[in-house]
Amino acid sequence: MYIVGIDPGRVYTNDEAVNKGKCPVAGTLGTTANGNVYKMVEVTTAQNLTEGLVVTISSSHKATVAATVQPGTAIRELGIVRATATASASSFIWAQVYGRGTVAVSSASALPNVVLVMGITPGMVDDGTPTSASAFIDGLTLTATSDVAGALTAAIINWPMFSGQ
Repeated sequence: MYIVGIDPGRVYTNDEAVNKGKCPVAGTLGTTANGNVYKMVEVTTAQNLTEGLVVTISSSHKATVAATVQPGTAIRELGIVRATATASASSFIWAQVYGRGTVAVSSASALPNVVLVMGITPGMVDDGTPTSASAFIDGLTLTATSDVAGALTAAIINWPMFSGQ
């Protein structure tokens, strides 16, 4: 399903999503007037997701914060959390998968237009060369230099995923 005119920052509780039908089902794609595309996902396990974190998206549309090291053979769909409040287990949120946006960066000097890997903090990216033990991120490019560790940095998001070397 694909819908137009969504509220990408909204965090829906499990009750709102499942019992009251206040949000679309997980896996639904939506777009905003500026052309950005988002996927509705369910937050898994006991984690707290905040704006700009990178999450892996399972085939059943469940979002889990991306680990700091990914196997070089990892090929998984990624999304960037869009939430104006902290999203916890069983919440439903929009994860951005396409367009211009921001992403959380773990260092104070990540550069634009270079390969991105997962940073030292789960869910945050950094620039650098992937080691033989980790995969790089395809489809996510910074468009500005980060200036503060943990800050949101401008990026182009183009259906990101982990990709082997």
